[in-house]
Amino acid sequence: MCNFFSFISNGKGNVKYFTLEQRKQFYKNNPKQYKMDSHSSIASFYYGNNNSDDKVNKYEFTINGFIIDQINVKDDSKQVEKWLNEFIKTEEYEELCKMLVEQNGIMLQYIPRKYRTKEICKLAVKQNCFSLYYVPKHLIDYNLCEMALKQDVRVLKYVPTKYKKEGIKK
Repeated sequence: MCNFFSFISNGKGNVKYFTLEQRKQFYKNNPKQYKMDSHSSIASFYYGNNNSDDKVNKYEFTINGFIIDQINVKDDSKQVEKWLNEFIKTEEYEELCKMLVEQNGIMLQYIPRKYRTKEICKLAVKQNCFSLYYVPKHLIDYNLCEMALKQDVRVLKYVPTKYKKEGIKK
């Protein structure tokens, strides 16, 4: 299981994952205890409980890019990678990233750097000041540092020197 973002396919390029709306619903009510980025949970949700995760291909998109986790049926990785390259350009992917860091700011570390926007980083730091460590340097500003330090002064070690000199205080 990866931390973010897992998906499966049926060997025919048909990709399944927990959508933004499904994740929102599961955060409110998840009686079957689905894990949002578990291949087994995704397979069970879409195909039932009969060892369905052994009958699908498993993929991830992480800070290392597109990862083929396991091929169990016909290799459709080329089709799936094309799907992924389009999906990560969508508003849904950005919203999934926002939801992830709003739940746990430290999860920012699992979002590829290219997709760590100012807004996503701010949400992460607001949720957990220590996620400042994972914010790309060019996105760190005085206000973000101040927000982090108001939560916990120990985050000072992640604050760039130029902002320390400006006198940020808890």
